[in-house]
Order: sequence, then C-alpha cells, then structure tokens
Amino acid sequence: MPTLIGPTYDENLWTSDILFQRYTRPSGITLLVQGTEVTETTYPYQGDLQSGIYDYIYLGGHEYPLSDAEVTILTNAGYGAYIHP
Repeated sequence: MPTLIGPTYDENLWTSDILFQRYTRPSGITLLVQGTEVTETTYPYQGDLQSGIYDYIYLGGHEYPLSDAEVTILTNAGYGAYIHP
C-alpha cells in the first residue's frame, strides 16, 4: 500500500538572540485536498480542519496510507515525490 510522508521545511526561530537565529527546526506543510485541488499551508486553521470541507487532510511530516484515488490526486498535483510504495 502506498504511503505519503507529508512535506516539511526548515523553520528558523524568529529571535533577536544571535545564537538562536542559527537554529532551525523541521516544520510540517499541511496538504488540504478538496476534490482535485491541493492547497498547502504551514499553519492550518483548526476551524478549517474540523469543518469537513476538505476531502483529505495530510499534516506535514506524518505518514499516511493512501488509496489509489488519493495517489492519483496527489501525483497530478505535483506531490508524487512524497509518495512511497
């Protein structure tokens, strides 16, 4: 069964301290799927996640099993690199 490991990026801490400005941490990019449209967001609004308007929600950095339909949608939207067999 194919799986998706959601995308991440390195986020740096916004601080005036010179030492901590060099520190980064991985942060997830959430994928919101509505029909065949995929939207990225770094800080998803809790109300959107609970509203039921999205068919699929994938939090970045987490692993999700995918159906064939989900694989097709994500691959067509350009997220095939995050799908593992």
